[in-house]
Amino acid sequence: MIEGLRAHGIRLLGSGLAFTQSIAADFALPYLDLVYTLAFPAGIVLACFGIFAIVGPMTLAVLPLNGLLATIMYLRAQEAFRAQGLGIRRAKLGFLLFILAYQLLMSPVAVAGYGQELLRLRRRW
Repeated sequence: MIEGLRAHGIRLLGSGLAFTQSIAADFALPYLDLVYTLAFPAGIVLACFGIFAIVGPMTLAVLPLNGLLATIMYLRAQEAFRAQGLGIRRAKLGFLLFILAYQLLMSPVAVAGYGQELLRLRRRW
């Protein structure tokens, strides 16, 4: 994603095409990944000790954004599945766990990828 944004993001964002909302959301993902990698886990640990200085404001700032992005992804997947005649299970608990746990697991991987892209390191796929 970060490679595509670097190469084409600004041009596509200004193009006025129907998918520009997706491009704009992609620009928000590095912020979300950094917060989930650095601030959110530290805030949870501090909250376990009764210190709510980080987890309160960061939770308010990140969880609604993450929920919005996950909902948009779900709705787009639902459209794609429907076009193929397939259905999506409606597992509310699974969706909630996806919103809360997936970012905590994948954000550090994404941040490492952002670092590799910024440093122009060679990546193997």
